[in-house]
Amino acid sequence: MKILFSLFLSACLYASADTIKLIDGTTYEDCKILFKQGEELVIEHPDPQTPSIRRETRIKEYDILKHIRSTPADYDFKRIIRKEARLDEMTLQERTEILQAITRFLEQYPDYPQATRLEELADSLRKSTQTGNNSPDSGTVQTLPSQTQALSLPDKERFAYDHEANRLYNGMMEHDRAGRRVEAMQMYTLLEKFQGSDAYVKAYPEAARIAGELQTQWTRQLAGLKTRQKERKRQMEAMPPQKQEVAEKYLDKQRNEQQAACDRLINESKKQKWNWFSPPDGNLPATESALHLAQTTSERLARPIGQTGFRPGRLSPLVIGFWQHIDAGNLPQAKETLKEIRAANMPANYLEPLERALHQRQQTSPAPEPQP
Repeated sequence: MKILFSLFLSACLYASADTIKLIDGTTYEDCKILFKQGEELVIEHPDPQTPSIRRETRIKEYDILKHIRSTPADYDFKRIIRKEARLDEMTLQERTEILQAITRFLEQYPDYPQATRLEELADSLRKSTQTGNNSPDSGTVQTLPSQTQALSLPDKERFAYDHEANRLYNGMMEHDRAGRRVEAMQMYTLLEKFQGSDAYVKAYPEAARIAGELQTQWTRQLAGLKTRQKERKRQMEAMPPQKQEVAEKYLDKQRNEQQAACDRLINESKKQKWNWFSPPDGNLPATESALHLAQTTSERLARPIGQTGFRPGRLSPLVIGFWQHIDAGNLPQAKETLKEIRAANMPANYLEPLERALHQRQQTSPAPEPQP
């Protein structure tokens, strides 16, 4: 039993946001096992008095009563909820980012057991802003109740760009968790059109990992096919000339059929604008084509995201800032922000609602009073 428990612990050494309960009743929540040394584990956990500070503590392995390993949803939940203690100190930008994080979380995990607590946190963020908790001397930005309400709602027209990017990212990760790597990369290819979104920044390292896994898988698959091809050639060389001719005609027909099947898969994937497909078993040209895509993609994604020639994630904060200026009536700044959004190459169908909103606001805003 102790051996099994040790194996379980070793498998969890790099888990984060876990809960560890000791025999004496001590509980460490939101903790992470850093390393194991003999019979001791060194864990990192929030300080009981100041949760924003993380402490390291040594515990005996045999003192552990229960180790509750967190799911990805648990980790995301705790990452959001631990910011609750800083509610009164947050700037408008920080509150907006948390509200967006809550919206994304509830879209991805609508049945999460503690979803109600996140909804309550979102309400607290809205109310604290509406009651003017941010003073001019605090270094934060004053805002209007209507502005906070608009930013906190999942407005599909205002934030359609990020909404679609998050949908693709969530679909990509759902396929990955289910072991559907090709489908995950299909979603990522579509997400690459949203490089200015926060979702793309999160997806980039995941796509690098998945492409590498597919490269390994198809490398082995291709090696097996080539081994089989060499064995077949060796067998044919041992045949009488007449049988060799019959066998060669059969293999030529098979190669042509496989190439035709490969071409159909490539054309279909291009129509869908994602290029990725699963090569059929035994199809050499399809396996070579799929492997080539995995190799080139892995090499491209091996570069740090900051060296890709584009400022990833740039559009998400710009769009937030644009609507903040619109709601506050700061039209000159909204116009300048819209110029930055255009320069960041937002697709026209997502840019049009922003341009329309600025135009309408300019039409309805009173003309500035003449200076004396």
